[in-house]
Amino acid sequence: MKLIIKSPRLEASCLLLAVFLLGPAVAAAQEQPTPPPVEEAEEKALSPGNAGSALTDIERLLNVLGEENVAAELGERLDAAAERLNAEVESRLQQVPLDQVDRVTLDGVLRSLTRHRAALDQFEQDLGEAMTATDSVQESLRQTEQSWTELLDGVARDDLPPELANLIGRVVKTASSGRQRASDRLVELVAIETRALELRGRLEALETDAAARERALMADILRRDAKPIWTAFARLSASSIAAEFATVSDNLRFGINDLADAYRNRLLGQGLAGLLVLVLLLTIRRNPALREQIADSAGKRILDHPIAVAFVLTLAFTQPLYPTAQPSVIALNTAVFISAELVVLGAVLQGARPRVLLLLGAFLVTMIAVYLLPFDTPLYRLVMFAGAFGGIAVMVVTWRFVRLRSGLGRLRPAVSLVIFVLGLLLASAVIANIVGAVKYANFVVEAAIRSYLAALGLLTLSIVARDVVDIALNSRLFGLLRSVQQSKASITFLLRKAITALAVIFWLWAALSAFRILDPLSAGVQAALDASWSLGQATISIGTIMVFVFSVWLAVYVSRVTRFFLDEDVLPRLNLPRGVPAAISTGTHYLIISGALLFGTAAAGLDLTKLAIVVGALSVGIGFGLQNIVNNFVSGLILLFERPIQVGDHVQVGQLMGRVSRIGIRASTVRTYEGSEVIVPNGDLISQQVVN
Repeated sequence: MKLIIKSPRLEASCLLLAVFLLGPAVAAAQEQPTPPPVEEAEEKALSPGNAGSALTDIERLLNVLGEENVAAELGERLDAAAERLNAEVESRLQQVPLDQVDRVTLDGVLRSLTRHRAALDQFEQDLGEAMTATDSVQESLRQTEQSWTELLDGVARDDLPPELANLIGRVVKTASSGRQRASDRLVELVAIETRALELRGRLEALETDAAARERALMADILRRDAKPIWTAFARLSASSIAAEFATVSDNLRFGINDLADAYRNRLLGQGLAGLLVLVLLLTIRRNPALREQIADSAGKRILDHPIAVAFVLTLAFTQPLYPTAQPSVIALNTAVFISAELVVLGAVLQGARPRVLLLLGAFLVTMIAVYLLPFDTPLYRLVMFAGAFGGIAVMVVTWRFVRLRSGLGRLRPAVSLVIFVLGLLLASAVIANIVGAVKYANFVVEAAIRSYLAALGLLTLSIVARDVVDIALNSRLFGLLRSVQQSKASITFLLRKAITALAVIFWLWAALSAFRILDPLSAGVQAALDASWSLGQATISIGTIMVFVFSVWLAVYVSRVTRFFLDEDVLPRLNLPRGVPAAISTGTHYLIISGALLFGTAAAGLDLTKLAIVVGALSVGIGFGLQNIVNNFVSGLILLFERPIQVGDHVQVGQLMGRVSRIGIRASTVRTYEGSEVIVPNGDLISQQVVN
């Protein structure tokens, strides 16, 4: 069937339409290079230059494959790790089965297993990288061998020059031998991976046994497991005391050597960091202008003890830096930290008597040293019994000090309650030790003293952090900021409040860990957060809701801080037209909030596509029920970006006359000449007649 077009205009239109539709395809076809004939392509591929380049690439891959004997090195590392694990576990257990060890030995075993797990994780990562690189080399060599073999089979060998044929043969043969080498290397690496999995299985079995022993110790903690306290005196002798102190010395020596072998570089870095802190404090101390500004604050008092402050700031992070350090090293670090922090507290806390602080430090250092003694010995039991009495005395003195101190504010009742509970637990430990419930008594005394030490350390760190904030805000650098000059008191109050909140959170974590409550509590909270329910196709849980709420809450505070510094420091220094700074500040605020909403939605695990469908369905209702709010919102965007009205303009809207003091996203504020403020919907400023 043939279509005949008689209209000249219609024919011209069809021609233009055809050009419009087919033009891009024709142009694309013209841009593509014409493929050369098959014979020409093969002749080009089989050139001596291409064969030489392929041979160079193969030799480069073989050099990468043979740079180091990776398999042998990894095998040696794995063997050494297995030997260290066996040696450390045997030295910790000392021929005692894991299901019969005491708590101190169990803690040492757990730290050792944690370190070996971290080392094994790093080893498996290195092994995976080696396997990936070897597999990549093998695949590249296989493709090279296959492509050149196919090219060589596609032509008559008599037509090739002898030199080219020999060169191509070398390419194929070298690629084949290299591929075989890579294959053999992969076999060796897979064997090492199997051994690593076996070692991981042994680690997991030991961790399972250790966790079972820890649960057994906690379940058996309330049982009466010894004779009354007076029987311990009969079993005490000078030789046993000397043997126990020799054990402490051996444990301390072993812990220091173990730490030096495992974390030599970190120890050097921590020492350099402490030296830098000391130099910085001495530099600040010699600044006369800064010392004059902080003359009446506690910052001057901590600058009078720079060595103690440097020790506090350096040693406070020892345990996070060395998670597998032995208890003897932790005890030594804690003893030095106690000495330094008491020097700082004596300089800062008003009403703290030096004699009382000296006795407190001696008691705490003694209790730390007790933890190094063998667990089930008469000396350990008697010292822990005396430590319970000493702990009660410390709680009484601390309670009296807290009652007289006015700087705690609303935290005073909570602190008093914590001190009372710790004292009550120590009293129960005294009774338990007398009747023979030694495990309960020792556990309570150790947990209570550790909780008190955590509180004392965090108090010292919070005081130092507050004084560092005061010194920083009074420095010349921060003095250049207009926001700091105008709102120094507010900034100081907020930062101190944040420091206090962080200290309380960390103390709760430390106290719950000391009383062995953190893990079950975390498991219960995690189970509650994971509880979910379905609403149609969406699954919602308490955890996702909390993530969303926290994201929005954090965004609001970040937005406030950002707007504060923009309005006070950044935007006034820029030469911007009137009204633009307010538009930038408001736009930044809503940009942060919008980003937080999207991030919170994604972090909560909600499908954004499904959410878009829901929002689309709700938009109809919003359009009818909330059309005024939407109208004001869109009008606010117009006012911000088009800026027909700016902050500071004198306007008349109907009968209202005044000066625009604020332009928000929903409504604006107009201050009348009588001094009152009137909130005007943004829709009225756009839709009505406004005299500016």
